[in-house]
Amino acid sequence: MSEESTVSLTSHFLHPLLEPPHEVLQQLFPDNGLSVLNFINFPFPTISYTKISFMPVQFFSMDQPTITDIGKLCVVPMGPSPSVVKTLMEQCLSFLQRGVKSLTCPHTPDCPGTYYLPIWTLSYWCEVVELQHKHLVPWLVRP
Repeated sequence: MSEESTVSLTSHFLHPLLEPPHEVLQQLFPDNGLSVLNFINFPFPTISYTKISFMPVQFFSMDQPTITDIGKLCVVPMGPSPSVVKTLMEQCLSFLQRGVKSLTCPHTPDCPGTYYLPIWTLSYWCEVVELQHKHLVPWLVRP
């Protein structure tokens, strides 16, 4: 990922806990110069679509993050839908003001209750949703 795209990605966070560490951005996101084929094959986390409804409060925790390994973080499925991820981001600030320190994964039965993700994971999920829907899906759903 180029320095220019890193700056634009990290310049709009409303709270310091929502900003991914600068050193992990290159591992989390594809480089701007990536070919279409490599972009399609980039290992984005999957969206965990489920019919079960979750309240935003179920995703936030007062516990410290336990998952800090980027490799593990990238394989944890994202929230149950893009709309849930958006709702979580919209409500995140009020939860941060109450002192939450991490995200949990109620949408993923494979994640044990001890999986607490850094709050900035939510920013990562939002960026991935945007990349997938704005750039990836048009290439995959071509006539």
